[in-house]
Amino acid sequence: GVAVASLYQFFADRDGVLDEVLRRELAALDDHVAAQRQVARADPATATLAGFVDFAFEVHRDYFRSRPAFARLWFGGRRTPPVAAAVRDRNRRLARDWHAVMVGRGLLRPNTDPLTAELAVELGDRVFEYAYRREPEIEETLFAEGKRAVTAYLAQYAG
Repeated sequence: GVAVASLYQFFADRDGVLDEVLRRELAALDDHVAAQRQVARADPATATLAGFVDFAFEVHRDYFRSRPAFARLWFGGRRTPPVAAAVRDRNRRLARDWHAVMVGRGLLRPNTDPLTAELAVELGDRVFEYAYRREPEIEETLFAEGKRAVTAYLAQYAG
């Protein structure tokens, strides 16, 4: 119900508006994932590496299913330098959190370099990007294969 012209009192251009939408959605996604972190620490389903990877993927898929417009915008490839930097920071924070959870649950050896989790998060991010750019009917297959790939990578560092 707001006139488009009034938005430009606060934003320089369309990119500024979209960047702010993406930043807010990233913050909401972080809140969603943080709320699930305690589940990841205690749920018997996350007691195995494959179960944890499945959980990590599904936490994100749940969010994107609840926000289809964000998913289309996000995975449509729109990245300005400020948004790309925010995503890099977010992925690094997520990797640190997941690394701590996986080490704490005994899924990864305690001496596992945190960079391992960062690469796993980036691999997962690429799976999401690819899956959401493809036809919806193969989404399940792509996510299943992505989970398998990330699990196989992390298994080299299993506790």
